[in-house]
Amino acid sequence: MAADTTPLQSVHSNDQDLVLLLSYSSGANRFSGSGPSNYLKVGFFKTDRATQTDASDILELKKMSNEVESLVKEVTILKRGLESKTLLLKADYEKKVEQQSLDLYNRINDYSSYLQDTYLQRIEVLRNSFKQQLANEVAKINAGFEVCITK
Repeated sequence: MAADTTPLQSVHSNDQDLVLLLSYSSGANRFSGSGPSNYLKVGFFKTDRATQTDASDILELKKMSNEVESLVKEVTILKRGLESKTLLLKADYEKKVEQQSLDLYNRINDYSSYLQDTYLQRIEVLRNSFKQQLANEVAKINAGFEVCITK
């Protein structure tokens, strides 16, 4: 598009626009104040907007990109912190489970030894009881045998 064209004119409207576009893309008019993209309009009726980024938008885009970059850094820091916290919680949980399982194992072992001791004590009581009964019966038989011999 030449400088004397109106903004409503299309890029493909004439051959001069194509020549200007080719010369601009090859570097002849690069970074000049106006280019063909300044006249390229997008939109409908009264809402037409130029597709070229204004110089005032560049600072806002830089600020926004810097803020997005800082937010991404903060998110990665938060992710690392969250991962470390989850690993810490998992390790703490495993430690507690291990401690509780060890306590349970010790309680079961203590109760098992208590049952075994109680069993051995009852067996000893039964043995002593049977020994006493045997001694009593032997004494009765001996007394009866002595009565029979003396007669």
